Amino acid sequence: MYVYDSNGTVVELGDVINAGGEGEVRAVVGDGATAAKLYREPTPERRAKIQNMVALYDKIMAVQAGVLRAVCWPRQALYADSEAAEFIGFLMRRAPVGSVAASELYRYPRTAAGLSALTCVDALIALTRVLDALHHTVVNGHALVVGDLSGDNVLVAPDGGVHLIDADTFYVQRGGAHPCVACAPGVAAPELIAAAHGRTYAQMEAAGEPTFTVATDLFALAVLVFRMLGNGVHPFEGAVEPDAEGEYPLPPAVDCQVRDGRSPFTGTAPGVGLFAWALPLDHMPPLLREAYDRALFSGTDGASRRVTDAQWGRLLRDYRAHLVECGHGHVFHRGFVTAAGAPACPYCAADRRVARMAQAPAA
Repeated sequence: MYVYDSNGTVVELGDVINAGGEGEVRAVVGDGATAAKLYREPTPERRAKIQNMVALYDKIMAVQAGVLRAVCWPRQALYADSEAAEFIGFLMRRAPVGSVAASELYRYPRTAAGLSALTCVDALIALTRVLDALHHTVVNGHALVVGDLSGDNVLVAPDGGVHLIDADTFYVQRGGAHPCVACAPGVAAPELIAAAHGRTYAQMEAAGEPTFTVATDLFALAVLVFRMLGNGVHPFEGAVEPDAEGEYPLPPAVDCQVRDGRSPFTGTAPGVGLFAWALPLDHMPPLLREAYDRALFSGTDGASRRVTDAQWGRLLRDYRAHLVECGHGHVFHRGFVTAAGAPACPYCAADRRVARMAQAPAA
């Protein structure tokens, strides 16, 4: 397949690397460090946003080169013709071979092989550096904001480095606002969900109301840390308990739980308990409990109290310095304790709870 960049240069595209609802990502023949994203619906709005992001590339590289090495930022717009009339997508950095989505790493039981628990912690530390740099990159008076900071959009390389993909959904202010208008469930901060009142974020933007900000990114980062260190459990999701008739109702929508501050970890989610593989808050080391309380469990008024990117970086470096390995190969912080207060591996305890649940007779 042949396409053209904005200079009219022919670009040969190879195999499909990934495909989704928005389009597909293809390899670039002869350039293993670059990939191309082709849209299914290359709208005028997408064209304007990509062209503006491409125009920012060199400017950001001049002041924050490290950011763009870790972000699949649009470098060149792509067209179906040499006259740049029919916009179809863009060129971007390609993540290293062997990279795995963070969502694959925190899934329980773990299925992604090849990356150690230490590598996962290193990836979180690297992510805090990238986000801190992004949030300190100001364009037209506004910081760059990710918006949809989910585990699917963070790729972890074998060396613990990270790459942010779907950068074309970032909130960018240049030539007008180019917002992020959607995110995965459980990513949006409580104050944003509450302000939406059931509207889409695109409708909020059209009404001139704020949506994704640095503060909402910080909430999403805290969710990602919680899941990466906690067997993949979302802080506002849990196991639905049977009602008075012994029936199991449908689980509540995670965004509603976030908005209302209802978490099984804090005992504020009626009818929802902890998953067997979850790590209870009171078993965690104080540095994690305090950070989660500020970053996740302070409600719609807690945006100003959230742990910053830099603060997460310092906390995670300290966390990493106190990791030990148990006899079953789990790596954990020495500050984890049992319900009785004795030091113990939380992942072994979770495995035992899951095993007991599997062995229990059916009701």
